This record gives sequence, structure tokens and C-alpha cells, in this order.
Amino acid sequence: MNRKKQEQSKPSGLEVVVNHTGDYKKDKLNFDHALRDFKKKIKKSGLMNDLRNREAYMSPSAYKRWRKNEAVKRKKRDEKKQDWSRGQSDG
Repeated sequence: MNRKKQEQSKPSGLEVVVNHTGDYKKDKLNFDHALRDFKKKIKKSGLMNDLRNREAYMSPSAYKRWRKNEAVKRKKRDEKKQDWSRGQSDG
């Protein structure tokens, strides 16, 4: 029983399936669609941002400064979204 559950569990990484039909044009469309899906999954998971952040060493003080700046940007963006949604509902 346990072996079946392990085999059925989803993989821990990102996975995109490309169907092979034998027709060049259909296969190219399938690949393009799968590549688009893969790019969306990578972006949504934040993997590229994580890799980019790990490219170089960041001192603890620089990391704190960076996090603070990111929080300020996020707060401004959220306030802008709220202001925009209020303007739409006033209508």
C-alpha cells in the first residue's frame, strides 16, 4: 500500500508534458504551448528570483536594507491598487 502511494505522489519539481503526435506542425505547437506553461510556472514559483538573489553574497546589513526597501515598494503598490479599486467602485 505505501509503495502505491509513493508512486502516485506528485513530483516535487516543476513538470510540463509535451505530447508527440508525429506531425511537425502539431508537435511545434504542443512544444510552444508547453514552453509557455513552463515559463509561467517558473515565474509563479519565484525560482528565477531566488536564483538571481543567490548569485552574489549579500551582507546581513545590505540584506536588511533590501528587505526594507522591498516592503516599502510593496506597501506603495498595495496602496495604489486600493486607491484604484476605490476609484472604480465610485464610478
